Amino acid sequence: MPMEGKSIVPIDDFFYFVCSMSDFETFDVVNSEMAGHLGYEPEALAGVKVRQVFSSDEAEEWITSAKEVFEKKKKVRHEQYVTNKAGQRRFLRIVKAPRSDNDGKVLNVVCACEDITEKKTAEDLVKAQRDMAVAMLNSDIGDTLRTGIQSILDCTGLDFGIPGLLLDDDETWEFPCLVGVSEKSADSLRKWLVGNKAYKNKLESKPVYMQFGELSIQRDGFRGMGGIKAVAVIPVVEDGRMIGTVYIGSHSAEVIPRKSRDIIEALAGQMGQAISRYRIVAALKESEETYRALIEASPDPILIMDTNATIIKASRRALELLERDEHEVIGEDAMRFMAPEYVAAARNDISLLLDTGVLVNREYELTKKSGGRFYFSSSYSVIHHADGSAKSIVVTGKDMTDIKRAEKKLKRINAELQSYAHTVSHDLKGPVSNIILAGELVLQMLKRLPPGEARDEIEQVLGTVVIHGNRAHDLIQNVLVLAEVGQEPHRLEKVDLHEKVKRITREYAAEVERRGINIMVDEDMGTMNANLTQMYQLFSNLILNAMRHGAADNSVIEIKRIPSTRHGESRFMIRDNGPGIPEEVIKNLLEDIASTGKIRYGIGLSIAEKIVKAYNGELRVYNDNGACFEFSLMDIGQA
Repeated sequence: MPMEGKSIVPIDDFFYFVCSMSDFETFDVVNSEMAGHLGYEPEALAGVKVRQVFSSDEAEEWITSAKEVFEKKKKVRHEQYVTNKAGQRRFLRIVKAPRSDNDGKVLNVVCACEDITEKKTAEDLVKAQRDMAVAMLNSDIGDTLRTGIQSILDCTGLDFGIPGLLLDDDETWEFPCLVGVSEKSADSLRKWLVGNKAYKNKLESKPVYMQFGELSIQRDGFRGMGGIKAVAVIPVVEDGRMIGTVYIGSHSAEVIPRKSRDIIEALAGQMGQAISRYRIVAALKESEETYRALIEASPDPILIMDTNATIIKASRRALELLERDEHEVIGEDAMRFMAPEYVAAARNDISLLLDTGVLVNREYELTKKSGGRFYFSSSYSVIHHADGSAKSIVVTGKDMTDIKRAEKKLKRINAELQSYAHTVSHDLKGPVSNIILAGELVLQMLKRLPPGEARDEIEQVLGTVVIHGNRAHDLIQNVLVLAEVGQEPHRLEKVDLHEKVKRITREYAAEVERRGINIMVDEDMGTMNANLTQMYQLFSNLILNAMRHGAADNSVIEIKRIPSTRHGESRFMIRDNGPGIPEEVIKNLLEDIASTGKIRYGIGLSIAEKIVKAYNGELRVYNDNGACFEFSLMDIGQA
């Protein structure tokens, strides 16, 4: 049976952003969450064309999938980037489903979207690092650095980059490739790097992020009149001396986003390794002794084996990862250091290598002397005799342990969100059913009772409606808040934290007075450049947690600011003088609460922890004559 009106209806999965389309290129109804995500009010998008909201490429991709739903009358799943009004580029997983009348005519298409930008970024970053590793083995320096620049642009949404090599101490700069800019811009950058000693000194210690107007470089005409707006200059430093730069920027964004900076610096660091290796290769042509010394200095592990996989040379980094001295490795079968389940695959790879000449992106687990393991992403190449026969095998690689852990953490976070969605949908069944039943009883009583005699019964039933309605609202609100609080802070303003905390305590005044709790708030809580709603959620959840789970009647709760030595950081403590939290609970307090089903402390603290992390801070829970919640926040204006 078709639905009346313009109601947004849920599809198969649990999504946060929902909209409908009256035709394949026009928005019909957009819920507040999706509209806010795009930077609009919901009513501002009703009846608006997709091309008025998204860029031309994004709009075409959106319209194509919507058109397929209208024409084929079936659900379509796809993923795509969209750019919001503020210029932020987000990656959405989208389900578009038809909503039809009794005759099978499609009335509109309902679109449910999930923001998976963080997951996409992590996946793209891992892929980019692997692509760079392959390029370093198989390409010249120009192609390698071009791969690195393109990977940065793909992961961040920025649009141009220039890698630079400092060839000698006379400040001779070479730019092996240009992506998205003209030769004129490269010449201007070269002159700036040579002539600006102050920025060179600054670059030798840390990256520089700024608006283009702060640089005395001629504007680039490659993208038209707008020119360059934001730039990042990342130094490549070796032994305390700058040997290159990675210059990244945008013709559209006013600043380089903070999240993009981590990606830029990670991939620029890998490009720095390519620059370093390029210099190493050049030096190898001069001296075999220099060659051996530079292998020892390589930041990545290097092994040289004969064709039987016997190790004949191991770099210092390789020995460090294996936790062994040189005499424990040289002359040994390389398979001895391989985790048993990978030995057969490794031997097969070596046989394939000797047939083909090069193998890349082989991942194994290797064993340390202490018994631990580490993930090793390796690439093989063969050194040949003059007659063309294989002489030795060179294995270069990278310790992937941290990346693997990050991938596992990402999977845990996704599982956590799915668990929350499942819990909420399950818990809502009972309250919502009671609401519906109570409503039906009200209607029945009104029909069979004369006016004036049903008041008590109606009030009792309506009381049930209110109780269960509030319960359903609270469950939904907790999940929506939990999904939102981890986002990058926006709509920033100066927040007076003392006033904010006092407002929260006034809201709980009735419970505080009834239980005789004494709440002591530091007079100097300071101010922060932050999102007002997030600060309210953070302090409200922690104060309420202390009141309901830690503080007994007639107890004391302290809310105070504590000293910090880090520039731009504020530290706070909320503590009570109750019995504290059991140590076995503290160990897993901030972990996945869905794994145990116990949410006595979990929801409020999960919300608090996600907000703290969004401000580059940390939350610590411990007992000290009561439960203590200590956390830090970085002022966004200082980040």
